Amino acid sequence: MYIKKSESFFRKSLKVNLFHYLMLNIALSSLFIEPHALAMNKEIEDVNNSSGNKINKFESEKFSYFAVAEFTPEKALELYQKKQSKKQALPEANGVRGHRTDTSTVYFFYTGNNHCEIVGKHLQEPLKSAYPCIQHVKNLRNFIDENNKNVDSANLLRIIQYKGTIYTENAGSIVLFDKADGEDFLKCFYHGRSAYEEWKPHAYNMGLQLGNFYARNYRQNKIMLHEDLHLENIFYDKEKSRVCLIDTESLKEFPIEKFRDSLARLFDQSQTGPHIVEFFYVVPNTTREMCENEIQNITYLFHHIKEGLLEGIKANQDIPMDTIKEFIDQCIDRTYQRMKQVLEMESKHLAPSEKK
Repeated sequence: MYIKKSESFFRKSLKVNLFHYLMLNIALSSLFIEPHALAMNKEIEDVNNSSGNKINKFESEKFSYFAVAEFTPEKALELYQKKQSKKQALPEANGVRGHRTDTSTVYFFYTGNNHCEIVGKHLQEPLKSAYPCIQHVKNLRNFIDENNKNVDSANLLRIIQYKGTIYTENAGSIVLFDKADGEDFLKCFYHGRSAYEEWKPHAYNMGLQLGNFYARNYRQNKIMLHEDLHLENIFYDKEKSRVCLIDTESLKEFPIEKFRDSLARLFDQSQTGPHIVEFFYVVPNTTREMCENEIQNITYLFHHIKEGLLEGIKANQDIPMDTIKEFIDQCIDRTYQRMKQVLEMESKHLAPSEKK
């Protein structure tokens, strides 16, 4: 992104000729090459370039951020189809949609009936940097298979499973997962803010499945946690009443002392800063009374998630429970105070209150 801005600036402002422009591109590219990307010497299996030939991804290579910027969803689909032809376990796809996030691009691969089963997360970094992440999700496969086998019998959340990796020559790698059903928690709260009674049992079930997962995966002062458990990394399928975790590269075993940090990512929505989505906002032309009612509904839904979570955790009596409830209550209160603060900041967008 920054390189594209630099190209445009030098093109328009300095009006360099073609030779100088090419030399400038080379110079700028070299500024963004990570030193460890210049000398790579380890072999990876199942790696194919765009022509289908097997290559050594750790050979000396210059990682081109220009190539990543110009990489298209159509190119991702082409590479997926080549990989699918060799790995029959992957479903066929003849359509793709790209979605840009703060840190990467996600591709949704569609079948003929416009159904998506596989998503690809584009890691736009040199393979040497991305390889530990890819290896980690590979190593989680047995754990995730065992978990997902018991989602119904033990009322557990589901975890998206790793399905393979597409390695490109100079535009990073695309890590493939099965698709999470439903909507992320952020959208669920948007629906629930005006439909509290409808979402009340779902909120409890969301917490219960999380709690059952924690109870099942705590032993000897260690617990399996999602290190980045924010609302857009947790999905909920309302029809199936099923929670699903994405971004599984953040799923790791931690000391129990880290449990609070993970819970805070879910229950404390008061944080502000770059790349943090504001949890609550005022819908234009709504009244103050409507917004205050929605804030109350959201707060109640968080408490129902908490109640389900605590009920699930109780199944493992070894988990220290003494201060968890109080900590979550503090997080919810900070979320409540932040929503009230946003309401005051955006009060100019409110419609006049109805006269009684």
